[in-house]
Amino acid sequence: MRSNINAREFEYDACLSFAGEQRDYVGRVAEELKKRNVNVFYDAFEEAKLWGTNLHDYLADIYSKKARYCIIFASRDYAAKVWTNHERRFAQARALEGNQGYILPVRFDDTEIPGLLPTIGYIEVASKAPGDLAELFLQKLGRALPSASSTTPPDAYSKVDYLSEHVRELIAQAKGADADLYRSVGDEPSIDRIHRALVRAQELDEISEVGCRVNFFGTGRYLRFMPRVSISRSTAQADNNTNGIDITLEEANATKIRHFVWESPADAGDISLRIAEAAQSAGCYPGDSSFDAGKLFAGLSVLLSVGHAESTEGRVYPIKRIVQLCLPQWAICETGLYRIDGPFYQIAAWRLNEDWWSHMQEKIWLDPNSLDEALVTAKALSDAGRLAVQESN
Repeated sequence: MRSNINAREFEYDACLSFAGEQRDYVGRVAEELKKRNVNVFYDAFEEAKLWGTNLHDYLADIYSKKARYCIIFASRDYAAKVWTNHERRFAQARALEGNQGYILPVRFDDTEIPGLLPTIGYIEVASKAPGDLAELFLQKLGRALPSASSTTPPDAYSKVDYLSEHVRELIAQAKGADADLYRSVGDEPSIDRIHRALVRAQELDEISEVGCRVNFFGTGRYLRFMPRVSISRSTAQADNNTNGIDITLEEANATKIRHFVWESPADAGDISLRIAEAAQSAGCYPGDSSFDAGKLFAGLSVLLSVGHAESTEGRVYPIKRIVQLCLPQWAICETGLYRIDGPFYQIAAWRLNEDWWSHMQEKIWLDPNSLDEALVTAKALSDAGRLAVQESN
């Protein structure tokens, strides 16, 4: 005799439980399920329902009562999140009621998830494109017959097509993971997260090889961030070999005011206090009401995110090796100034001493304050030999 849980109708065929770092892949799975008429609970599909809702109680109901299956996307990030653990506990409580096949694990890595037994059958993300995973779930629901075509293409054309699709999925996963990592620098700053983000950005040529910097509360000074690891090493290696982060409080022309080494024992609050005290000693402290430590990391997050978007969107002339942003319109890069809020426009480093105000005054899209900061700061860096000023052939 089946239990009441197994016998009743469910609002959803599946609910998805995942960490934000894996949203790109999971979102694609959700879209593929939706295309196949699977009724799936995925938060991005439920924004109106979730808006203003007591999420604790609402999600408890979803993961413990309203879905036929719960697909858990297990990862290191999943194990560390408060909300994912909340969802998992309710899913596991449901499984203990007699529905042992309720939880369907999909693994991004081998991280141990509390209560998720290693003997439970799981799927590895590396072996399944989102469409393949959706087809597999249809089989679980009994709506489709197993087919080898999705994993073992029968002819040369389908093999090439499958390879292309698989590589596109890998690229999308990497881009999504990078974007989430850069956002997390502002949301949850930590030495490990910032170190990984800086190393990754240097590997992709998104920031300068001597680091990048953010405005120090409008004081005319800047805070430069530089990972203490060779950029030739992979991000995976850097995760396990964090040597700290060099942080330099400096003048507009990159003259050092004070240097810090952020090492593992110090958290974001500790290093922020050290920076504030150094700024006080150097006479460039903006005052207690203006010094917002979170803005330092939020500014770094924005810079990394802009660099990532500019370099991965398939532009003919992608913006590379950013030194700093002069929002809302310009980025200072190793080779000059680049517009970031519209069509491509460059002011090469070797042309910085020209009369750009005469050149630009009739451009209706121009933000004069942003250009003024960018020109003044870029000239200071150029005069100090910090930009590539060699004239193009």
